[in-house]
Amino acid sequence: MQKEIVYALCAVGGIMFHTLSKYSSLREDARKANTSLSFGQFLKDDWVGVAMSAIPPFLWGLTYGEAAIKYKELATYTGISFIVVGALGSWGFQMWLSQTKKKLRDVIDVKSNVADNKEPNQTD
Repeated sequence: MQKEIVYALCAVGGIMFHTLSKYSSLREDARKANTSLSFGQFLKDDWVGVAMSAIPPFLWGLTYGEAAIKYKELATYTGISFIVVGALGSWGFQMWLSQTKKKLRDVIDVKSNVADNKEPNQTD
């Protein structure tokens, strides 16, 4: 039972690594767009993607035993595999479901249109 807890913590670490990296990137994008982004606002907008990031490590936990039987060397890297699956799963779900990035792009579009003297909804 203790091993499972360690593996779950490894997966959470991978998810946290990616989530904090994404927040840092989005905060930089917000700064460039002359707007602000708090961590709370990021979580409020992207909570679905962050929550769904737990699915890949959960599925990996269910199927890990079969993979370890077929690939004996995998047992040496169990913790690392949970970190990687957590980070990659987080990357995929947050890329797919991110609302914060869309909102920042909308802000940039409005500001670009104002700078280009375009009316709203006007295209070239």
